[in-house]
Amino acid sequence: MNTTQQESITVMFADVVGSTRIYEVLGDAEAQYTITHALNVVGDIVQRHHGKVVKTAGDDVLSAFKTADDALTAACVIHDTFEENRIFEDLLLAFHIGIHSGTGIFTEGDIYGDAVNVASRLTGTAKAGQIITSKETVDQLTNGLAAQARVFDTIPVKGREKPVEMYDIIWKHTDDETSLMEVASGVFGGKLLKLQFKDESLNILPEPQTFILGRGADSGLVVTGTMVSRQHASIEYRRDKFILRDLSTNGTYVRVNGEDIFIKREETLITGDGIISLGKAVDDQPELNIQFQCI
Repeated sequence: MNTTQQESITVMFADVVGSTRIYEVLGDAEAQYTITHALNVVGDIVQRHHGKVVKTAGDDVLSAFKTADDALTAACVIHDTFEENRIFEDLLLAFHIGIHSGTGIFTEGDIYGDAVNVASRLTGTAKAGQIITSKETVDQLTNGLAAQARVFDTIPVKGREKPVEMYDIIWKHTDDETSLMEVASGVFGGKLLKLQFKDESLNILPEPQTFILGRGADSGLVVTGTMVSRQHASIEYRRDKFILRDLSTNGTYVRVNGEDIFIKREETLITGDGIISLGKAVDDQPELNIQFQCI
């Protein structure tokens, strides 16, 4: 990202929700410390996902990414991190996030241009824990997040003749997307994914459903562990294949044919026999491993 040169980028604003209220509750000194620490956490997540923190101002972070995939993944991790970990114990701190892919001009310590203007406008529309992005960004997604984009609304932006098409990124699954699929016989299509966890055996049908693995009580398979998110991973049947997608903070490990792979906010094909481990390496706590067999 070169100084004073116009570039095609994806811009993200992450803005603390209710900062005025935080100052009222905590007092100036503690509130400032809390918000500064929260913005530093966001900055670390941005950098881990190949982004650049351009600047922080008050209660928000402006960052830039070379790809829409990295920006949306970072946004999901930000929300998940603050919701899952309760970083500030009694204080539930959340963000509004707006993301847009366009052009920007980098100068010393700042960035200007269409991408910034639109991203800022989208951030003002986003509610707590929401990610609002544009059609331009959704069109660039290649990592599966496009399937989680829902048309939201349109919004006018100063300097643009046409309103911006907004999309809401569904970064976590709701109860009606959680399903426990069991069958005794007569598998449709001749395919079946069998899961074994401790004394529990489950069969997942080749149907267009989403099966959740996690420590939440509403998960299709409940796995309790310190590194396991409430909705840690999902299994979906798409194009005649079972797909495992990680939704978590700590990632998911899969062992097939003696080879281990690690996914985080990514997905992988499940085939043959193997092991799924949520949030930890397969050999760390074998009693929490999930055995699978695709037949």
